[in-house]
Parts: sequence; structure tokens; C-alpha cells
Amino acid sequence: MDDSKKRIITEETLKRTVEKMNPVLIKSLPASPEEILPYAQRRTDPVISSNLSSELAERMRQSRLSDEDYLATLFLSMYDAFYDKASSMSPTASVLIAQTGAGKTNLRKILLQRNPNSIIINSDSYKKFRPDADELQKKDPTHFGALTGIDSYDHAKNIVDFATSHSYDILIEVAPSLQQGMIGVNMEKLRQCQYSTRFHVMAVGDLISALAVHLRYENELSVSKATGDAKLTDLKRHNESYMAVEKVLTGLDPATISIYRRGTDLESRRPMPIYNPALSPIQILRGARMASNQLYINDGFEKDYNLILEAMRRRNAPQAQFDQLANIYKMYENYVEQNVSIEL
Repeated sequence: MDDSKKRIITEETLKRTVEKMNPVLIKSLPASPEEILPYAQRRTDPVISSNLSSELAERMRQSRLSDEDYLATLFLSMYDAFYDKASSMSPTASVLIAQTGAGKTNLRKILLQRNPNSIIINSDSYKKFRPDADELQKKDPTHFGALTGIDSYDHAKNIVDFATSHSYDILIEVAPSLQQGMIGVNMEKLRQCQYSTRFHVMAVGDLISALAVHLRYENELSVSKATGDAKLTDLKRHNESYMAVEKVLTGLDPATISIYRRGTDLESRRPMPIYNPALSPIQILRGARMASNQLYINDGFEKDYNLILEAMRRRNAPQAQFDQLANIYKMYENYVEQNVSIEL
């Protein structure tokens, strides 16, 4: 497997794709389809996390879109991402880093308030534009995120490459990987394009985020009939991204890193920055993670777990989802046994 090997979609495929799409949408893209085509690159042999089973990895490869569907999904995603946005004279990049389920959405809202002109780079947001999104979700909701992952990461890479080449402000959401690092973040290109880059990190315990993935999923299913919008992240992928956060921070300039904790109910769940000049960003990250896990163990986990379990029973959830929830409960039991205690 080699992420560096890529190919470009042909002009013949471009022509067929454009002919089938809404001409108003095509005219509303940030550039002509011909100008976008060089950015529509696909990995020929993508790296897949070794934490995933070989059976799931093969299904991920088999679920990749045809070139025509891939390009149509890219155009829909770009129309959505670049709508009413303009390029910048002094481009900035805000990189939002956290494991899945850590609450990146709330922090993204804060960062967007500071710069509403930013192009949001979020691989999850492109999945719903796939023509087979609802079908995949109904067939295997447990692994929907993984099955759509290869194409959605490639779409994110395409979009960020176009945005940086045209000096748009960008906000990149990253659930990092141990093997691939900050997926979709090309630090060398950001430097070459003279971007001012800052890193914003959510410091949230793995127990909280693992269960939050299930809470979010149940909420999405209850409020949306568009099942392609709902995604249940695989626990192995969650755990990998949790471990990878600290790894990707190593080597970054500490002056460019901001660490945030989850806000309390009294703080309207608004992420709050943590300031402690006596500690490094990684030390702050570790302390805040441990503290948040301990608080959740003392108050909140059992209630949320039972709410999820009841919702899953009502909808007769697949056994694989019950198994994953059971593994999260084992994490909780292990933390209780260890009697985790730390003061930030």
C-alpha cells in the first residue's frame, strides 16, 4: 500500500459526468470543471489502518466509487464547501485536531465565528453526496464510515489542494491516524503557499468520545430520515485516532498549538481554552484527558450508556453495534478498577 501513488480522472469521464449534472450547479462551482479536473486525484493503492480486519479492509476497497460517481460527488461537495466564499489576500489555515467523538463540531463553530470565510475541510461531510450513501448505510450502518472512508479522504485531499492553490482560508478537521498522521494536511504546501497555520486541539478522554460516537449516531437516526447523514465510527478507528493525537503534536511549534477542554453545562458545552505556560501542550493534553475521563466516570457515563442501550434495543440494532457498545463498557470497567484520579 502506498498513498503517494495517484491517478487523475480522464477528460472523457469528465464530459460524461458534466452532461448528467445540473448545469446551474456546474456553473456555480468555484472554477470550471476543466480547471478542477487536475485536482480530482485518486489513490491507486490507499493505506488502510492495520487496526482494521483484513475482511473490512477488502470491503473498503470494493466500496470505492466509479470514476464518474467519484467526480460527481466531488463536484457536489465543492459546490457545498465553496458556496458564497472568496479567496484571501493573506490565507490562513486552522487545523482542528481530535479523535472521533471528541466534539470537534462545537470547536469548529467557534473557529468559524472568527473567520466565516473559511472553507471547511471535513471528509465526513462529503459522504452524504455519494449516490450509494443511503444504500450503504442501510446495508451496514456499523461500518458505513469505514466503507466510505477511502473516497471521502481523497475528496478532502482534492478540495484542500484546490483551496490552498487558490488562496482560500481553510478550516481542516482531522481525526489523525497512527500511520498517516494528520490526514489531508500537507504542511509543506501550506508553507509554500505562505499560509499562517494554527492547530486547535480538543483534549477529551477516550471514554467520553467513544460513547459520544454512539450518542451522536442515535441522535442522528432519531432526527434524520436521510440515513446517509448518520455515521457510527468503528471503535478501533476511534482508539487509533485517540492515540494519534499526541503523536501528531510532537514536532509542531508549541506556540502554534491551542488546547481546549469540553465546556460544562453551565458553559453551554462551549469548548474552553486551557492556559498553563508552565506546561507543554502535550502535558496539558494528557492532564485534561485524564481529568475529563474521571469526571465522566463519577457522573454521566452510566446514564448515557443506558440511554444508548435502550435506543438500540428499540430499533433492534445490529449485533455488531451491541458488541461495540459492550467493548466501551469494558473500557469503563477498566477505568473504574484503576481508580483514575488526577487534578488538572
